Amino acid sequence: MASYIFCLLEDGIYRANLPLFPGTASTASPVVKSSALRDFTINFQSKRLIFFNKTEQAFVSGFLDGSEFHTLRSHVPLNDVESFVYEDNTFTVTDGWAVFHEEVSPVGSSSFNEYVVDCNLAHPEYFGFGNLHFYGASTQPFPLPTLPRLVTALFGLDQAVISWRPPECTIGTSKFSCFILKVLVFLEE
Repeated sequence: MASYIFCLLEDGIYRANLPLFPGTASTASPVVKSSALRDFTINFQSKRLIFFNKTEQAFVSGFLDGSEFHTLRSHVPLNDVESFVYEDNTFTVTDGWAVFHEEVSPVGSSSFNEYVVDCNLAHPEYFGFGNLHFYGASTQPFPLPTLPRLVTALFGLDQAVISWRPPECTIGTSKFSCFILKVLVFLEE
């Protein structure tokens, strides 16, 4: 089975094969070309890549190889999507200041309602919500793989070389088990 690492760079989302043997080189290839992306997620159940297209104001889904894109939600009323999570066919989104949860009606229409995520309801603090994470049965394949070991990144002018040692096997998995690792890399000029 193939294993991949996904990176979000300035011009889109890239995918590289994780080599099975140390010392084997791997190159990253673009799967989504766009400079307007801030975050993405992988739906492990459907093996699809999900991202917010700021130009179209839509959440879009596509296969992990960058093919067969289709719109999950169009006309999303949020201007700045900093980060999001996707669980049970609904989105929870932050613009960096507030958190919004999608409510879906029985007829299929959706709206995004602000969550108050502060203990002080009279004067809530609006800052610091830049990276949402959700942990649940549908967010990671089971059994959970361990993290890759000795991850290093060497940054050049227009590329980054990432190397690592394969993760240790967990109980009940073979060393050739497929795992997908999401890594966000932001290169600054």
